[in-house]
This record gives sequence, structure tokens and C-alpha cells, in this order.
Amino acid sequence: MEQHIDQLIVKVLNREASSEEIIRFSQWLSEKEENKKEFRKLKSYWDAEISFKHTLQPELSLQRTERKIQDEQRKQGRKARLFYRYSVAASIVILLGIGSFFLHEQRIKELAPVEYFTYLTEDNKTNFTLSDGTKIFLNKNSKLVFTNRYDEEERAVRLEGEAYFEVEHNQEKPFVVEMGDARIQVLGTSFNVKRDLDNIYATLTEGSIRFEAPSQQIILSPNQQLVYTNGSHQIAVFSADIDTELAWMEGLIRHKNRLFSDIISGLEKRFGVKIVIHNEKLKNSSLSMTGTFAEDQSLEDILKVISISYPFTWEKKENIYYIK
Repeated sequence: MEQHIDQLIVKVLNREASSEEIIRFSQWLSEKEENKKEFRKLKSYWDAEISFKHTLQPELSLQRTERKIQDEQRKQGRKARLFYRYSVAASIVILLGIGSFFLHEQRIKELAPVEYFTYLTEDNKTNFTLSDGTKIFLNKNSKLVFTNRYDEEERAVRLEGEAYFEVEHNQEKPFVVEMGDARIQVLGTSFNVKRDLDNIYATLTEGSIRFEAPSQQIILSPNQQLVYTNGSHQIAVFSADIDTELAWMEGLIRHKNRLFSDIISGLEKRFGVKIVIHNEKLKNSSLSMTGTFAEDQSLEDILKVISISYPFTWEKKENIYYIK
């Protein structure tokens, strides 16, 4: 007990005990039958109003109960020690239980099937924001794939087609764009990527990106464009015209100082057709062309505009355009 039992008994008999003391007294009283008997005896003396009552002070009760109280204190001490041991053991069990719970949850998460989320644009463009705040603008006929594990250990997406990325900076988790056997890794920056059957084009608008191929790596600086040839695994770096490269985001097609043959090649890829140049002057021409077209313009409309600067005619046979 925290307070000597004889003092506690006197307070109870005098009705001076606090609520806390009454609780402690009740606990002592209920511990064993001998305590109840001892209290009944003392209370009977008190109630009888004998002279002994006036001397029922701590000295008297101490003489009568000191030995028993000491015994009780020793027992309480043993109980307290046992309680402490059990409490520590219980705490360890609880902590182990909590740890096991989280390990179990982590294990379940690791074993859970990976879910894939796919954006297919087909004839439309779209834009969206990933869970980490990274913004993605996806061009027509493009495909972007990521999983439900995105932003856990790494931030990785898979791209086919063309997309512009505004990557939220994270020093600990690089952002990765996977494209077949090549990939781009950044910490936080803005860049455009286009992947077709033949090449990968990466154009950096700000910050820096690291392009990784099976046997080489290269870091780009702003206003640079990298061209990676899938078949030969060759890398070339050029100065980029950002307005031209990002014109698709405005629904435009821009050409700036491009050779006629290069423009025709681009139209073939865009419209999925074959264009054969029979005009030898145009085929070998070193003249360059600058122009802007709307994305929704037809191939025929574009050819009409080009023919103003490069006089030629054309005809279509079985989905093949012949320039004469």
C-alpha cells in the first residue's frame, strides 16, 4: 500500500478519507478475510466508545497491525513485481503483434497481383495527372501504361506513341519512361518523347534527362533533341526547335527548314500511306521548306499547299500517291 494502513483506517472511521483513499481501503479490505476481521474488531472498539477509542491513533493500530501490514506490503511488492513483469511481457507481445501485423500487410501487398492501367488515345488527345503530381499530355494514337505500384519504390511508365511530360521533382524516386530496350530517367523536368517503329525522339525543354540504351547512356541539355534508331541502336543529338516539336499540343503541324523528301516522309508516317516521288528534281532537291498545317487537314489539302512552293502534280492509285 502507498500509505500506512493504520492511518487509512483512522481516516475511514473518522469519515475523512478521500475517494482515492476509500478505493485503496476497499482494495486492502477485499484482499483477504483476515483484513476484514481485523477491521471489524477495530470498528467494534470504535463504536463501543470505550476509553480505548480515544487512544485509537496510529500508535495503537500500529502495534496491533504493524506486522500484518509489513507482510501485506511484502506481498504487494511481489505482486507489483509480477505485474511489472507481466506488463512488460504484454507490451512486448503487443509490439510484436503490431509489427507482425504490418509485416503481414506488407507481405500481402507484395504478393498482391500487379494491376495495369492503360491510356489509349486513338483519334483523340488527352492529358491527366499521376498520383505524384506529374502531368502527362498524350498525343493521338498513343498508349501509356503504368501499374498500381507507381510511386512506391519508383515512378515508371511505358510509352508507345508521343507524350509530353511535366515531371514532379523527387530526388529519391526518379521518373522513368520505358520504350522497348531504351528508357529515359529524370528527377523532375519537362520533355517530349515520341516513339515509332523506327526511332525514338526525345526533346528536352528544361532541366536534364538521361537516355539509356543497352550499350550507352547520354544526358541531354535544354533545347536538344536525341534521335535513337531502334534497328542500329545509334544515337544522334541535334539542336531542337521547341515550337516545332510541341506544335502537336496546339493541334498544329509545323515544318521549319525541312527538305521536301523529309516532309513527304513525315506525311507517309502521319497518314499511313505510301508516297512515291517520281519527280527527280524534287526527289534530289536541297531546297528547304517552312510551313504550318492544322492537324485536321487532309493529305490532299496539305499536298495542295506544298505544291504552291514546289510545283508538282500527283495522283492516287490503290492507296499510293505518285508525285510527278
